[in-house]
Formats: sequence, C-alpha cells, structure tokens
Amino acid sequence: MEAVPAILVVLVAGLACPAIMWWQRRRGRDAACCLPARGDAGDEFAELRRANAALSARLAELQR
Repeated sequence: MEAVPAILVVLVAGLACPAIMWWQRRRGRDAACCLPARGDAGDEFAELRRANAALSARLAELQR
C-alpha cells in the first residue's frame, strides 16, 4: 500500500513535462527539447544569407 503514493508521484512527474510542452506549443512557443513546428527554416537561412551578402557588399563599399 505504501507503493501507491510513490507510483502516483512518478506518474504525475512523468506526465507533467509533456503536458507543459503541449501547453507551450498551443501558446506559440517551442520547448527547447522539441523540433520547431515550422518547416520554413531553410527560407529563413536563405534570407539571412542574402542580407549578410548585402551588408558585406555595403561594408566593402564603405571601406574603399
């Protein structure tokens, strides 16, 4: 009978983390241990590379 409270504590602790992660995803936040829900990371990287190239060109122009 003493094992029942211990089992309940383990179950609650085991289900709390996924429940919190699910709740955060519903609010639009990604948990640190989950992959991003969006699949557009490649587009974001391409945009960052274009911006970096533009800034590098502008810097080279200003250094002349």
